[in-house]
Amino acid sequence: MSKAYVFNERLSADQQAQIESVISGTGFEPVFGTPPANSVDIESDVGVVCLPIDPVEDADVQEKIKDYTMAGVRVVAIWLDDAAEEILPPGVLRLGSAAISVGSSKAREALEGEAVWETPKGKKRAEPAMQRNRC
Repeated sequence: MSKAYVFNERLSADQQAQIESVISGTGFEPVFGTPPANSVDIESDVGVVCLPIDPVEDADVQEKIKDYTMAGVRVVAIWLDDAAEEILPPGVLRLGSAAISVGSSKAREALEGEAVWETPKGKKRAEPAMQRNRC
């Protein structure tokens, strides 16, 4: 079974239950805690960022986003029910492969690699522009 590694460590029990339900419902195994990115199966596993990120752990989560994407692992953001603002963190904007609401009907597709971009309320949002470097 493919695994979904949840980067956030400061989630309440209710938030953990929410995320676990979403991830399990897609056929992925939720794993709270993150092993080194180079030990993850880049073909089937995925990193998960719960939004909004607690400010205390923002730097750590941003670093995990970078490490996992640099290793070739997809990173998907999931808006929790209590997310009021729609601003995506820099790591998700630049490196994420999707951002979905906690009640999204496209959760499976997002975790499997489809570019699904939603607001916290589940409405479609524009996919972030990909930064291109000049040669």
